Amino acid sequence: MKLDGKVAIVTGSGQGIGREIALAYAEQGADIIVAEHNVSTMEAVAREISALGRKVLAVTTDVTDEEMVKRMVDHTIREFGRIDILVNNAGGPLEFHLRPVWEVPLKEWQTVIAVNLTGTFLCSSVVIPQMIKQRSGIIINISSGQGRRGTKGYGAYSSAKFAVEGLTQVLAIELTPYNVRVNALRPGGVTATPIILRKTDIANSMPTLARPDIVRPLALFLASDDSAGITGQSIDCREWNPAHGFGDFSQYLYSSGRS
Repeated sequence: MKLDGKVAIVTGSGQGIGREIALAYAEQGADIIVAEHNVSTMEAVAREISALGRKVLAVTTDVTDEEMVKRMVDHTIREFGRIDILVNNAGGPLEFHLRPVWEVPLKEWQTVIAVNLTGTFLCSSVVIPQMIKQRSGIIINISSGQGRRGTKGYGAYSSAKFAVEGLTQVLAIELTPYNVRVNALRPGGVTATPIILRKTDIANSMPTLARPDIVRPLALFLASDDSAGITGQSIDCREWNPAHGFGDFSQYLYSSGRS
């Protein structure tokens, strides 16, 4: 298996993309830290991972809270002694409607930036010293197409994801001497997340929607030795496949546009 004996932290892994990545890693032999703020979904995913025969640590975590992040990482190191993979997945447009930038309330702006950008910064900052100590590690930041092009109505979210892309590149440069790789993964419009399922204005703004498992092949590739030497990159799931790098991922798309 590709990830035998690896220890992976996946934030926001109680549902959607994060859940798919956590399960994919467990299926490939990794032990998983489910870092999630929703206790019920966190425990449900932890049970799924345990049923796969892997060790699992479920830690209630708000990625915008520095002390909670530190406790989660300290607990991980005490339990497993190392951290091989960090997936900064927690984030999203959250419970907000699409609106022009000038109509976005300050609190809404700050919340979206905090979860998507500051959470990625905090989790990375707390995990990186352990990876430097190990002289090895992989960080995967979940980005978005909104982080590569501005889109009407997504001012706060696009700004946060643009910043995540920049942070990915800076960290990749800074961590290369320590054998730590940092890349961004762009899943595209993914449907089975609470915000997408509930918000028809957001669903209708996306030309196509994908199932969360679209992230599995690329997330596994970036976490494994198969991607050795690749760092500082931002890769779209829909433009990549394990056979020859890029290709058709239509099997993961909902033909109706949404579920």
